[in-house]
Amino acid sequence: MRSIRLFLFTFSAAAILSGCAIRPSPDRELTGSEWRFQSLDDTAFAQEQGHLRFEDDRISADIGCNQMGGPWHVNGDRLVAGPLVKTEMACLDSDVFAAERGLAALLVAAPNFKLDGDRLTLRSRGHSAILTRVNRPPEDS
Repeated sequence: MRSIRLFLFTFSAAAILSGCAIRPSPDRELTGSEWRFQSLDDTAFAQEQGHLRFEDDRISADIGCNQMGGPWHVNGDRLVAGPLVKTEMACLDSDVFAAERGLAALLVAAPNFKLDGDRLTLRSRGHSAILTRVNRPPEDS
């Protein structure tokens, strides 16, 4: 009986440690990366329009008029951002202004996120965004 418990403990510990070694944490995968919006709430974006950047502890975003940013971290499968500060310039394009409101609501809602290679998907109850990676986080030296 003791040998079975020892085997199960060893097997469980090995499984846990191997899982940790294979996957970098989401924070590590995002820190230092930049993303471009493909779509926000099912509205497609031009290739050069809109970005989301993750620095060590700051997130910044813009879609073409105002900029927003603040602290961020990952909690499980959620991206937690905020409080966010935002510039408040008058946007001549009402579609861009509406998209900015949607993006701000998405980010502060602690959306679920999914990383799939060079694709990042953010989803909350009311909003969603699909982004593509512009750059990879720097490698540790």
